[in-house]
This record gives sequence, structure tokens and C-alpha cells, in this order.
Amino acid sequence: MLQFGDLREVELSEAWPNEALDFTPWLEENIARLSEALGITLEVEGREVVSGPLRADLIARDTHADRLVLIECQLETADLHHLGQVLAYMAAFRADSAVWMAPSFSEHDCLAIRWLNENTDPRFSFFAVQVKAVRIGSSPVAALFEVLERPNEWEKQVRVMGEPRSELIGLRKIRNDFWRAYAQRYPSDANISPGHINNSVVIPVANVTASLSLAQDGVGIVLNGRRGEPHSESARYAEEYRVAIEEQGISNWDSFDAYNSENWPQMIDRLHENLLSHIEVIQSLAPENGLETEHDQA
Repeated sequence: MLQFGDLREVELSEAWPNEALDFTPWLEENIARLSEALGITLEVEGREVVSGPLRADLIARDTHADRLVLIECQLETADLHHLGQVLAYMAAFRADSAVWMAPSFSEHDCLAIRWLNENTDPRFSFFAVQVKAVRIGSSPVAALFEVLERPNEWEKQVRVMGEPRSELIGLRKIRNDFWRAYAQRYPSDANISPGHINNSVVIPVANVTASLSLAQDGVGIVLNGRRGEPHSESARYAEEYRVAIEEQGISNWDSFDAYNSENWPQMIDRLHENLLSHIEVIQSLAPENGLETEHDQA
């Protein structure tokens, strides 16, 4: 006869003593588990991503819908202070979806997420995900994700996004046309493929990355740490460069009606000029850190 064990919940601190040092890196490596719970395919683009004074736990991409997803992690009970952070981070990183993770949510927290899904622009999506650590007997600890709140009709939207498309339409076409125009105007800036449909183009510079970003309200550059490098060190350099760039009065964002193609020539010129300014500052600082940029090597 089969013998059954009892499934019991364990303290999250037993599995992940520290949220930033243990849980978030674990989630980055196990993002497929969260993808399965949400019903979408996520690819992590950065951990501890910096924008000014803000630092996002994880930035991922929904690969079917080509949307940026902000992931905010807590190992303590959810609180509305963190919900405020979620909204601020979404604005800073121009994310379309937010996943708020915590071991427990109050009814007020869930109501707030539900209200956002029902009353904000349909292109924005909000999730509340309860995370638990469990084990059977002396077995290894396992993670359980339960989605408490999600957008209305989410499953239907996921199915539609996953259907093959014979041609690019809507937002994907706008992005593809814009980046093709950029590549034609400044082909040496980046290796942009003809089929590029993301909202950003990532360029390695020194030990950081400069992301050329396109959003509905404009274009700009976001500095992040490089994947594959010691992340805390790379993120620290990105923040140092960002501060130096800001001190020199160089803007990292220019506002436009970005989906109006008549504005694209000016937008592309400003993005190109902005990239050169960022590279110039980073190059001036990189030798002090014993670094050499890829543009120096060219």
C-alpha cells in the first residue's frame, strides 16, 4: 500500500533567509515556475534594475505579447506601501504588467489590485501572487504560487496573444517600423534585426547596458547592469554612470507623441544624440574603473 505524507507549510525564511539575496535570485533562475502559475511565458531582462532612486526587483518580458512585466517581491505580509512602489516602478520602467508577490494579502490589498484591473487602461495588467514554502516530511522545500488576483478575461487574452499571426499588426508593427527606420538612419549604433518588435534595443557599453527605449510618450535610454556580470557590482556602476550623466544635464528621456510616425525623424535623432552623450560620459569614467568600452575596442 502506498504511504502518504502530510504536506506542511514552512516559514519562508527557512527557504529564503533574505528577499534580495536569496528569494529574488532564486526567482530569476526559476522564472518558469511563475510563468506556469500566471499562464504566460516570462523571460527575465534584469534583476535589481535601477532607474534614479528606484530599484526594481525583477524586470521580465511577456514574450507572447512583447510587454514588460514588473515583479515586486516581499517575504513579509503585503502592505499598501509596496503597492505604491509597484505603481511608481511601473511608471519609471514603463512596464505594462505588474506582479506583486507576498506570503499573504489582506482583503484591502486584493481589492486594490482588483480595482486597478477594472478601472485602468486595459493594456495594464495587475497580479497578486501568494508565495508559500512547503515540504512533505523531510523532503526538500518546494515553492507554491497561488494567483489571488488577475485581470478580467486574462485567460482569453493569453490565448489570443498566443495565436500565430501571419503579419505584424498594431503595436508590434509600430515598433518594428520605428526600429527599422532607426537602423536605416544610424546603422552603426546597434545591430537591429529587420524583425525587431521589442520596445527596446540593448547595447553593451563597458560593464553596463544602455537600452534604447520606445514608449507611447517618448524615447529615452535606461542604464542597467549586464547579465553574466556580478550583478550587484554591475548595477552599482550603472547607477554611478546614471548620476554622472544627470549631473551633466543630459536628459535620459524625450517626450513625443511617439506612435505618430511624423515625429520619428526627430525622435531618432534625439535618441542617437542621447546615446552618444551617454557613451561619452561612460567612456570618461570607465578607465578609472579599469574598464574598456566596446566602442573603444571598435
